[in-house]
Amino acid sequence: MQKNKEKDSAVDRSPSPLSADEQRKQDTAGKIRQLKADAQNSPADYAQLARKRRRKRSIRLVQKLIIFVLLPVIIATVYYYRFASDQYMSTAGVTLKSEGPMQYGIDSLLGSFAGSGSSQEAVTAKEYILSRDMLRLLDEQVGFLKHYKNPKIDYLARLPKDASFEDAFEYYQDMVSAVFEAESGVLILEIKAFDARNANLFAKTIIKLAEDKVNSISTKMQADKINFTRKVVKEAEVRLANAQKNVLAVQKKTADFSPQHSATAAMGLKTNLENALVMAQAELSQARAIMSPLAPKVQALSRRVSALKTQITKENNRLLGDDSDESGLGKNMVEFEMAMLEKELAQKEYQSALVSLEMARLEALKQTRYLVEISSPSLPDEATYPKRWLKILTAFLVSLSIFGIFSLTISAIKEHARM
Repeated sequence: MQKNKEKDSAVDRSPSPLSADEQRKQDTAGKIRQLKADAQNSPADYAQLARKRRRKRSIRLVQKLIIFVLLPVIIATVYYYRFASDQYMSTAGVTLKSEGPMQYGIDSLLGSFAGSGSSQEAVTAKEYILSRDMLRLLDEQVGFLKHYKNPKIDYLARLPKDASFEDAFEYYQDMVSAVFEAESGVLILEIKAFDARNANLFAKTIIKLAEDKVNSISTKMQADKINFTRKVVKEAEVRLANAQKNVLAVQKKTADFSPQHSATAAMGLKTNLENALVMAQAELSQARAIMSPLAPKVQALSRRVSALKTQITKENNRLLGDDSDESGLGKNMVEFEMAMLEKELAQKEYQSALVSLEMARLEALKQTRYLVEISSPSLPDEATYPKRWLKILTAFLVSLSIFGIFSLTISAIKEHARM
């Protein structure tokens, strides 16, 4: 019984768990006591203690540098000099030229600036080179993806065998570069492969496919333009033919080859009749003044005046038509003039369409563009990539930066904890 009481009292005397604030206070008090103990030591002991602490911190710093900086650099060095596959770059320069006569003046000057003429087509060629269609054609014609999936290539550099087409396209954009220099108008093509022959082959194939694309676009544009102009010419031909048929229909309807000439002749005849009527009326007035109304001369002049009036009325009806006949020369002449006007307009439109067609053909000849090799795809005699020393230096700088950031972050956290 006595022993059990002693155990209970011992348990009661055991220290209870401390809270975080109490623990921090105890740590701070311990440090203060340590500082007081250090202050009571001699200067030599204090200096020796400080040297030990600096040495310990230096050893820890060196260990961290070895782990976080030196080790990544060693790994990068071993990889790039032992395992990394050599990459060969083939470079080519191409530009766009057009067939036809040399152009001078403001048009040729504007054509040299970016965003105009050949510059736009060169940018189009660049976008096509870096497109999925180009990758698909390259793979079909020269086995592009098969080359980069070769298991002899190091694991980090090669394209995985189970890579999707989108992954392959991203890989393609890393291996192929196309840059258009607006000032010189030259499209620079660079392609990396894991042997020199394939790099040269891929570059030649890309240029050939791009040239075919540019030619197809140019040919389609020319064909569309010429076909449209031919369609306009055809419509003008139909309009002219219809206008000619309309003229013939008017001539048949009026039974008159030229209603204009007939109307002119009728107007002349009417004018002569009116003049004759005036003279006959004057003679009749003179005769009535000195003769009897029953005199033969007076009767003859009266009949002549009446005949002239009747003839003039007929000519008026012939020119203007009467209420029962709407086919007078006037109306026929108007119909004929409208038909002739339509014919003239159709003929002018047809001539203009023919001129436009010829201009379109000449313009199409001027706009025929094709790729010209400024520098043929090179056949590299040594590996260009990877640039091993640059990669190792990059690994060193990145590791050192990460280490510095990590150390500063830890120091800031510790300083905050002390506060």
